[in-house]
Amino acid sequence: MAKQAQLIEDRGIEEIDRAAEALKETRTQRMALLQEEIKLADDLLNLMRKHKRATYSFDRYEVEVVPGKDKVRVRTPKEEVEEEDE
Repeated sequence: MAKQAQLIEDRGIEEIDRAAEALKETRTQRMALLQEEIKLADDLLNLMRKHKRATYSFDRYEVEVVPGKDKVRVRTPKEEVEEEDE
């Protein structure tokens, strides 16, 4: 019962309420984005398999099927990343 009383007392600190709400909303958005990322990666892996490709390059990206795993990796070539940092 003491815990319930504390919850009632804690209500009303608007800064904490807003911060907690913002965190929960951000977490919900991140989880939805993660699910979308998983689906897109799976779709890309299936396309790579369909076209019998282990690697694929276009524009500034390199796509690679990770050997021995059901995973695909998309990278920007290292040289371009280093140039952007300078």
